[in-house]
Amino acid sequence: MIDVLIVDDDPMVSEINKSYLNEIEGYRLKGKAFSVKEAITFLEKNDVKLILLDIFMPEKDGLHLLTTIRQLQKDIDVILITA
Repeated sequence: MIDVLIVDDDPMVSEINKSYLNEIEGYRLKGKAFSVKEAITFLEKNDVKLILLDIFMPEKDGLHLLTTIRQLQKDIDVILITA
């Protein structure tokens, strides 16, 4: 089972991604974060193998989170989602 974190500041988009994810066998939603700060806090306490990551968010953008994940050398795949 692949644990997934959805990071998106738009609750409606987050729910759409959650619904789609629930239809795919082998993937499990581990959590949702609505900001980069919230995502970093989540990742400090939880292991995931995939992040569905929005780029454009207030405060820090998704690329900041991606850079942080790579600097920490976390073994997490990331799919960037942008409008």
